[in-house]
Amino acid sequence: MSNTPNLAASNSEVVELKSQVSGLQSQVQNLAGMIQQLVGATTIQTNGAVPNLAGKPKQRSSGLEYGTKTFNN
Repeated sequence: MSNTPNLAASNSEVVELKSQVSGLQSQVQNLAGMIQQLVGATTIQTNGAVPNLAGKPKQRSSGLEYGTKTFNN
């Protein structure tokens, strides 16, 4: 008996897996670039565009208040 059919099937599976891995590597590189751009954009925006709210008093409103876990009906 020959192992040629099994090797051919195995080889085609390897080729398919290599192709899939190559595609995934490309997608990961693209996503990494997008994340770097977003992080860079966020860093640039926070250097002056975001106001410092730490010193401002919290405004009270009736109903749901975020950050205090107070829920009034």
